[in-house]
Amino acid sequence: MLDQRVEAHMAHLNEKFERFTNDYEELRRLVMEMRSQMNDTCAPSNWHHNHDNDQPPPPLKPSLF
Repeated sequence: MLDQRVEAHMAHLNEKFERFTNDYEELRRLVMEMRSQMNDTCAPSNWHHNHDNDQPPPPLKPSLF
C-alpha cells in the first residue's frame, strides 16, 4: 500500500517536473527571441550592450527633477 502511494506521488512529481522543464524552456526561448529582436537603440546610452554579455544594464542614476 505504501509503495503504491510512493509510486503515485513520484509519478505526479515527475509530471510536474516535466511541465516545469517545458515551461522553462519555452520562457528561455522567448527571452532569447526577444533579445535577438532588440536593437541597440533600446539600450540606455551609457550602456554598451554586447550580445555575448548576459549581464543586466547598470542601474540608472536617479534624477533630481
